[in-house]
Amino acid sequence: NVFLPPKGEQVLVPAQEHIPFFFSEVEILPTSQVKIDETVVVVANGQKLKHGLTRALPRYATSRDGRGREIDVNLSEVMVDDVVLPYKIKASGNYLLLVPEKEYTLAPGVYTYKFSYVVNRDVWDYDKFNEFYWDATASSWNLVIARAGVLVTLPANSKPLGQSAFSGLVHNLQTDVVAYQPSQNTMAYVASRPLFAGEGLHFILSMPKADFVAPDTYQIFTDFLNDYGDIVIAALVLLVVLSAYYLSWRGMKKRYDDKLRLPKFGPLLRLLAFNKIDKVSFSSYLLHLFYKGVVDLKENEQGVVMLSL
Repeated sequence: NVFLPPKGEQVLVPAQEHIPFFFSEVEILPTSQVKIDETVVVVANGQKLKHGLTRALPRYATSRDGRGREIDVNLSEVMVDDVVLPYKIKASGNYLLLVPEKEYTLAPGVYTYKFSYVVNRDVWDYDKFNEFYWDATASSWNLVIARAGVLVTLPANSKPLGQSAFSGLVHNLQTDVVAYQPSQNTMAYVASRPLFAGEGLHFILSMPKADFVAPDTYQIFTDFLNDYGDIVIAALVLLVVLSAYYLSWRGMKKRYDDKLRLPKFGPLLRLLAFNKIDKVSFSSYLLHLFYKGVVDLKENEQGVVMLSL
């Protein structure tokens, strides 16, 4: 016997590991953020749910014209049987996984999980409307979902311009979802059959553009960093490295140029013109090199030794 939310309906379910009940409350805010509260009832028997329930969310969103961007998810809270359990977000391939911060063993039994999180950058802004697509179950659980439903609330006084709902595998979607409109700004979607492993409950909603506020400068800047932050940081690092090399080269060049920039005085001109130099001019030339710091002269027992710097 399992008692299902919200009214504690008692139903008889198989003792096999599965999800007898999944319900998601989706609130689309005027800021284009999406607040989601989910209730998931699971029957665990120590097979697939040994360490608790992991919730997978899509990591990327794709527009109608093929543009893609990474979704931003902020986890608010996870509760198991009305007790807060610390969870964290972990990126894995095309998914963002909500996993327990510390591994624990889930004893066989019936549990009610509640996930609360906020999704950003998943509402697309087109010329004449805004649109939100969501796979409520993420098509990722390797479990049967006996009952699945979604209640979507649009911004106040908003009315959907268009909507579609599907269920099944991503490459084989079916229009067997019951859709109805409880009020002007709410839509409900219920799967008409159990969802098997890998199947999802999908919906698309088009909404009036006027019901959303335009993004501010901070949001535009944040979106830019989310889309191109890695490229910008890599370019800045490369620029710093090249600048360091350039400054180092300039310093070395100046130092050696100052040492080797010798005036064309008499002994040097005599050497260059006639390839001939006497003792006096040669000694004068060596003293000039010593003065410029190009060579060093050291006295020892045998005489004077010239050291090249």
